[in-house]
Amino acid sequence: MPELPEVEQVRRTLSPKLVGQTVSSVRIFNPERIFEVTPVQFRRGIVDSRVKKLSRRGKYLLMQTDNQHTALIGLGMTGRFIVEPDLEPLEYLVVAFSLKRNRIVKLYDMRRFSRISLAETGKIKEHPFLAHLGYEFDDKQLTPSVFCKELQRFRNRNIKGVLLDQSVIAGLGNIYASEVLFGAKLSPEREAHTLNLKECSVLLGTMRKILRKAIEMGGTTIRDFRDADGKNGRYAKELKVYLREGQPCTRCGTSSEIKRIVLGGRSTFYCPRCQK
Repeated sequence: MPELPEVEQVRRTLSPKLVGQTVSSVRIFNPERIFEVTPVQFRRGIVDSRVKKLSRRGKYLLMQTDNQHTALIGLGMTGRFIVEPDLEPLEYLVVAFSLKRNRIVKLYDMRRFSRISLAETGKIKEHPFLAHLGYEFDDKQLTPSVFCKELQRFRNRNIKGVLLDQSVIAGLGNIYASEVLFGAKLSPEREAHTLNLKECSVLLGTMRKILRKAIEMGGTTIRDFRDADGKNGRYAKELKVYLREGQPCTRCGTSSEIKRIVLGGRSTFYCPRCQK
């Protein structure tokens, strides 16, 4: 599933193709992926408007138009944007935005877990997709002490599960949570509220470093992810623990192997020797 760096890469590669363009029509091929508004309301809110900005909040893309509406788009597990001059192929096509410059911005989704909605731009923070989201990873207000206070809210919950809770850090997902905990030398099974200020500071700094590098490298492609230019993310070669079960720890060497456990229904990879 695309996480924060992948969604940010899609935003960066899609923006030059979309921002400043006028949407002449919107065709919806899978109305079940439209939430909170009807397909008719969605089309009316977008058609004949100019795209002013394409931003990101957590794992959602926000397409702001000049008619005071914003489309919210979650890519789900396999959502992918492609910009082409014609509508074909139709298989797996969810929605198509036709631009006045004879280009069509198409959202394909093979597994159909994408989520699309519309809101008045001035009320976007109140939308159900976004209302529960926590801090962005690079928010300057998210200091180590604030981060520690956030973690204190969760009693009897492991740190891996808390990192995946979108009310804490918006956009952080399973791949990067495992990588961040390895970088910070913290066990994913550690109870979140037991982290002291120094550990919170290291964890926050590690998270920012890893996510920034992943963004610079265009995200991580494990299976399906492609950006709006059709390119793979390059961060997979940087992964230290994710999907490396049974391989030597890159920090401990052959004295310890990466272990896989399941926490909260999600595969978690870590080194039992150096992550405490």
